[in-house]
Amino acid sequence: MISVSYMTGVSGFQGPLVWPRVFWVVGGVLTVVVLLWFFVFTRERKVIGGREFKLSLEDSDVVVGNMGGTEGALRLGTLDLTGRPIPQELEASKDSSIIAERTIIIGEKKVFYRESLPQQQPPKQQVLLLHGVSFSSQTWQELGTLHYLSAMGHRAVAVDLPGYGQSEGPKGSIIDPASFVEQLISSLGLDSPVIISPSMSGGFSLPYLTAHPGKVRGFVPVAPVKTQLYADKYPSIKTPTVIVYGDGDTGLGVDSLKNLSLLPNHAVVKLENAGHAAYLNQPQVWHTILYNFLENL
Repeated sequence: MISVSYMTGVSGFQGPLVWPRVFWVVGGVLTVVVLLWFFVFTRERKVIGGREFKLSLEDSDVVVGNMGGTEGALRLGTLDLTGRPIPQELEASKDSSIIAERTIIIGEKKVFYRESLPQQQPPKQQVLLLHGVSFSSQTWQELGTLHYLSAMGHRAVAVDLPGYGQSEGPKGSIIDPASFVEQLISSLGLDSPVIISPSMSGGFSLPYLTAHPGKVRGFVPVAPVKTQLYADKYPSIKTPTVIVYGDGDTGLGVDSLKNLSLLPNHAVVKLENAGHAAYLNQPQVWHTILYNFLENL
């Protein structure tokens, strides 16, 4: 029998022993590649409420230290906004939430609002919900957001801005939006609220946020208007912010994202198959985002 051997260039290894080692190395590399692909793919897809959706979540740079004058403020770089689904007991109890309808007077004009409170505990957070040009506080009731927030243990107040819904107008009559929001928050007895602000309401929330960042516990803008007017002030505002927009909102959604990304403590959530009023298209995902954000503030 003739035994053929050849040098491999590595002392002590001969031909017949090389191929098993090559197969072993190649197999290991392929295993690592498959595991990495599986990890990335599953992180990009979540299942909430029995439905699979694709989420784009971009964490911002995290500012360490003094967060807008609020010690221990939430740092969004460490938070998974969809990591925990809404507990089943909250889903079951939300329908028993009571929505009260009230009015207050600000600047001699009637302002209408809807309010929901947790039934068996002091509020964890206080949430002020504004609205877009085609909507009102009724939107948050019909969508179930007021019900969800009170079931989660928060006080939620949805306001009809002047000239909209059941509030006195006319529209566009507020000369100093920051002052109006300040009076509104004071009159409602809200203490450092989380402000949810879609579209047109950015003309109210952004002047207030930039004038009084230390008085806003958290900020959830949904493609708000006029973001470019305050771009020079954003870098100094450390308020925890979740920027939400729909993938179909290629106008205001994209423009507002570009400007609001200057806020140093922010996360971005792009809702798939959603338009300008993205919360209407993905209500379950929307409420899950609010749940995780508010629970960690």
